[in-house]
Amino acid sequence: MFCLHERLKNYTIEIARLELSRRLLMNDCSLPWLILVPEREEITEIHELDEKDRRILIEEIAGISRVIQKLYLPDKINIGALGNLLPSCTFML
Repeated sequence: MFCLHERLKNYTIEIARLELSRRLLMNDCSLPWLILVPEREEITEIHELDEKDRRILIEEIAGISRVIQKLYLPDKINIGALGNLLPSCTFML
């Protein structure tokens, strides 16, 4: 059973569950930091997701990126993996 990392529970607010991932909002008002956490056990890297889940993840990232673009009109949207901070497969937008 998937369990959200304690650090993420403490510093984020869950705002939605997508087909593959939980969408979290970082509790930081300086930037609109959204975090996607694929709900798959023992997955720490993108390449460990099966092909279907990788496609779903990319579409979830693209969808959230479109919303950020529309709401905030940023010059650039940065997407990164938080694997160096957490043991799970976690992506920050």
